[in-house]
Amino acid sequence: MHPVQSQDSVLRPACRGIRIRPAALALAACLWAQATAAQTASAATGFEGLWHTEDKSVIELKPCPKAGQLCGYIAWSREGGTDQANPNAGLRNRSICGLLILELHQFDGTMWKDGWVYDPEEGKTYKAALRKRDGKLFLRGFVGAEVFGETETWTAAAGSEQTCRP
Repeated sequence: MHPVQSQDSVLRPACRGIRIRPAALALAACLWAQATAAQTASAATGFEGLWHTEDKSVIELKPCPKAGQLCGYIAWSREGGTDQANPNAGLRNRSICGLLILELHQFDGTMWKDGWVYDPEEGKTYKAALRKRDGKLFLRGFVGAEVFGETETWTAAAGSEQTCRP
């Protein structure tokens, strides 16, 4: 009579004694998928580029240094100058050119959300959501719930727009 071999010893002789539970394997697969999606999310959403605000400033949207997020920087402003309205007196002399004014943390397939927008004219920061429809962006700045806010419409700017240097 031959000893009965377990399926583990037949299929995985090099891994004898190591058991990978299905739940752990599923968790690892989910984490890998989420990390992969986060790395490519900001590059594949179509929100990137130069955008005119309602006051005709130009904002550059691009992936943030932290993967999976979208950031907005002032590329050009009619007024230029410094961040005079900032509530932090130590920041009032910084140039608004190149200033990070928008950071959005999550893309759900149709919109960016879970972030903030800074209004340098008022020196205030609000929660933010960004949607795209018909080639335009709709930035919603709000306090608390999205219903308590205002929407600003941004239009695409030509690639040759004047930009400032920080």
